[in-house]
Amino acid sequence: MDLILMRGIPGSGKSFTARNILKTYGENLEPKNHIFAADDFFYRMVNPDHPEEYNFRPNLLKEAHKWNYLRIQDALINKVDPIIVDNTHKSLWESKDVVLLGIAHSYDIRFEYPTSPWWNEIEEYLTNFRQNKNELRELARLLTEKTTHNIPEHVIWRFMASWVPREEYTVENVLESEKPNWAK
Repeated sequence: MDLILMRGIPGSGKSFTARNILKTYGENLEPKNHIFAADDFFYRMVNPDHPEEYNFRPNLLKEAHKWNYLRIQDALINKVDPIIVDNTHKSLWESKDVVLLGIAHSYDIRFEYPTSPWWNEIEEYLTNFRQNKNELRELARLLTEKTTHNIPEHVIWRFMASWVPREEYTVENVLESEKPNWAK
């Protein structure tokens, strides 16, 4: 059984890639039963009468992640396969609770990345953030146009600034990570 954690900056193509990964497990699998995103909260829970409308509320972000975590936990208990977590997972500690759950339920855990052409360029620049700030600023502007949730450029820039490179993002490093005090 597979637990797949998507990683990528907003607008990088995570959700598109998540749906494509799901198709490799079978054409008839229903995304809502296999793909779990905190963003779903802002569709389904904030305005349940209009679940097609995205209603982001920053003050509910912590609640959205808790809601998503409980959905993932339920899917793990029910041995759903695969489970794809479609969040950014930019910092190691952000994945720790889900990775621990996956281990406890004997899932194989892996991280996947967007397959969009622009993500490859962005990820390459992110490996040396300080040296590539000008290019990344331009790419942050591009991502504001690509994201389906109207995420402002300054927020995307913050994601870029705290991005942990792919080669450092391992299950072992996630397990050793600690949640910063401000996030507790």
